[in-house]
Amino acid sequence: MRTTQARVGQPYGWRSASRTEDEWEAKIQACPLRQYWLITHEQETAGIVCLEPQHGGDVEITAFGLLPEYVGKGLGGYALTLALRQAWATEPVGADAVRRVWLHTSTHDHPHALRNYQQRGLRRYRVEAQQ
Repeated sequence: MRTTQARVGQPYGWRSASRTEDEWEAKIQACPLRQYWLITHEQETAGIVCLEPQHGGDVEITAFGLLPEYVGKGLGGYALTLALRQAWATEPVGADAVRRVWLHTSTHDHPHALRNYQQRGLRRYRVEAQQ
């Protein structure tokens, strides 16, 4: 799981790409409800989705992406659809049902990421500019 997340995020500068073993352990301890799901294609690992249930019925997609060798092969939309289904089916924290699924994206992510999210029903909530 760690290697997959690091390989997915490396082209986009994700922090997970350079996290040490100790940092991974601290992250896992700090986020005990986080779920790690591997995306597979023809029984091979193709990517990862990480879901974190939050108080009040929110579920954050903390990571989603494909390994570099699977990018551009038409798998992203289907993989995101499955990830969203899993997020909505996640047991909520402090609520009767999941009320919202959300994620952060960045201009450093894959150029088609935002369009993929929007095509699956996600919408922009807030835009931040960082310098």
